[in-house]
Amino acid sequence: NVVKFLLTSGSDFDSWVNAYLMPSSVCNFEFYEKKNRFSLFLDKNYIKSITLTEQLAYILGFDKHDIFETSIAKFMPDMKGGVSSFHVYAPGLIEPMIIGDVTAPVLRIVNIRGKQDEIIEEQFLLIQYHKLLIKEINEIFIEIRTSSGTLMPFQYGTCTLTLHFKKSTYF
Repeated sequence: NVVKFLLTSGSDFDSWVNAYLMPSSVCNFEFYEKKNRFSLFLDKNYIKSITLTEQLAYILGFDKHDIFETSIAKFMPDMKGGVSSFHVYAPGLIEPMIIGDVTAPVLRIVNIRGKQDEIIEEQFLLIQYHKLLIKEINEIFIEIRTSSGTLMPFQYGTCTLTLHFKKSTYF
């Protein structure tokens, strides 16, 4: 996630160096437990504005990603970044299915549970079968994406996927 600092137009180099050496007094994020909100302090003598990525602004609870003054977040933070499930895609392998208002080659939608850094094992008792697009399989390409379609940002660890193929009587 990216935070950009813009210096005010009247700042000279020495002021900028002083601001750089004391970042906590020039720009500071704090979390207020009683309000369950983040706040952002900006020293207007050194910083004109801060631009947060949309996702970082959402995670911290800010309704805007361009912040021009000291502010308290409008919403509670969402440390999961709005990601509560992921989709397992198999493009070129299975027939697309309807997901919302689009069709996509989704094998399964998986709800995310557990805490950060916790190892999660998920076994599905209800097997879902999908119609294949091809009769012979040389390789399988799998994508794991969020519900918005971006690649799932796994930081570390492994993901094991087991597929079960069954000959269709209607093929």
